[in-house]
Amino acid sequence: MKRTIGALQAILAAMLALALIACSTPTSEKPAGGGDDTSNNNTGGSNNNTGGVTATPDPADAQYLFKSDGSAADISNAFDLWSSGTTFIEDFTADTTYDNAVKITSGTGWSIDAACVAFTAFNPGKLAEYTTLRFKVKTTDFSSISVKVPDAEKAYTLSSAGVISDGWVQFSVPLSDFMGAAKFWPAYVSQFAIIAYGTGSVLVTDVCLSGDTGTVTVEALSAEIANATGLNNAHAVGTADGNVSQDAKNALEAAIAAAQVLADTPPATQAGVTAELTTLITAENAFSAEIISFAPTAGADAPTLDASAVISLHTSSNTYTNISGITWNPGWGQAGTLTDFDISGTVVKKLDLKSNGSATYQGVDFGGARDITNKLHLHISYLTFNGTNLAVSPISVGQEYPIDVGTINADGNWHELSLDIDSTKVDITGIIQIKFTATSDQIYFLDNLYFY
Repeated sequence: MKRTIGALQAILAAMLALALIACSTPTSEKPAGGGDDTSNNNTGGSNNNTGGVTATPDPADAQYLFKSDGSAADISNAFDLWSSGTTFIEDFTADTTYDNAVKITSGTGWSIDAACVAFTAFNPGKLAEYTTLRFKVKTTDFSSISVKVPDAEKAYTLSSAGVISDGWVQFSVPLSDFMGAAKFWPAYVSQFAIIAYGTGSVLVTDVCLSGDTGTVTVEALSAEIANATGLNNAHAVGTADGNVSQDAKNALEAAIAAAQVLADTPPATQAGVTAELTTLITAENAFSAEIISFAPTAGADAPTLDASAVISLHTSSNTYTNISGITWNPGWGQAGTLTDFDISGTVVKKLDLKSNGSATYQGVDFGGARDITNKLHLHISYLTFNGTNLAVSPISVGQEYPIDVGTINADGNWHELSLDIDSTKVDITGIIQIKFTATSDQIYFLDNLYFY
């Protein structure tokens, strides 16, 4: 349940990006690796760099996200391609005018041709501190460049940009172009993109923000205070699943209170809001890292028996082919559930045993009789944090054979069970179900269920 600042910022941006381009939604996909390119492929088409005015130097207050001299950025950020399929070179050095640029070449990840580079993972609130986004581009393949700040996008023609030299032009984009319906969005999003639609390549350099807005807005901080308050209220102090320590709760509540003071009495500059917003997000991350999670982080180790020796019900490793027709959560009047639990693509089973007032059990229906002759052992990998006792019952028509599994190890690690099935207690030629039973509410994660 831990959220990093970058991950939370991506979540915040995604929540606001409801009107993203029809072909794609921004993701946190890492860009392709960089490396010097020894040739400039911008040779197709005519030279569209016909800006009508001479470019002006970047102002003294400019804060850079990417610099043509190759030095470190003033504003920490990360590149992203927004799943566009763009071919990306981070440190293109073959241009004769600027020592360092990014080169983007069209891909078809959005089912259309487009070249995209996004600047992401800067602090939420950073855009609201400035009036203008400035950047230089060079291309012979496109006549316009689009800028997208979720959830708004606008195109700008190269002919409207300031002329530099050797095909380079300077864009100076008012951030007010992207205000949209939610007037406070610049204080919330943490990404924007430079996009060219069509086929070709673009060089981009000297990406910076400049200009003091002269105003202070706290709406985004107020929205984050609401998020933090909701997070705090959702997790009680204790040692159960989903609980937090008293120290963690005290720390988040103190951060919320400090943020509320600033929201009620705004600082002199927007930078003060940005700093407080970052502080609050950091406190939320620390709180989230302390939330107790009764869940595995990986499946059990893959089994090693030969497939011919096994009748498999489920393995997260897909080592065996499972029998078909299984119903994992049949309606037997039980209060609990037995469901899939996905661990980053690895699927185990979550057995949530709850009392229905008279019993605590959960069944599994095989969808027909299974002959387990010569496979009279039931293997189960289990992981639990609160389990105390468990019985597993193979069932045939008119017969149920409960097997007490013995001592339960509730240390949150995977453990193995091998249960012997007595052929005198149940019809081993016609097993139709198994049932899990406990004496109290308990949660188990299950993997590698098979007869052998």
